[in-house]
Amino acid sequence: MDSSSSDNNPRLCQATTRNDVVTPCPFPSRAGSRFCRSHAREYAVSAERFQFASAAVFRLQSQALTDEAQLEGLQTFDELEAAVRTTDNYSRGAREEIEERRSHGRRFNVDGESS
Repeated sequence: MDSSSSDNNPRLCQATTRNDVVTPCPFPSRAGSRFCRSHAREYAVSAERFQFASAAVFRLQSQALTDEAQLEGLQTFDELEAAVRTTDNYSRGAREEIEERRSHGRRFNVDGESS
């Protein structure tokens, strides 16, 4: 087989269909991309969502109660309440980030991607 036969067979989009993470997209990928036009846009939005969640978690991490020494440093009940609220937000944000990354990975067939 010569290389011209591969030129007549465009590579298919590497995303999966919206409701089924097993069924591949039937459309050809765009030149220089792993995805068709529609999935390339969706990929960018999905990556932005988990990166936004990741940035929020990173900002809260230093304020969240993650060890006993931090608890001992609190002086007032108000400080404790604020630290607990921040820790709750950190925990929710971390769960959101994990789910966004998993969803992105399933939809776009990526493993350990850091986009």
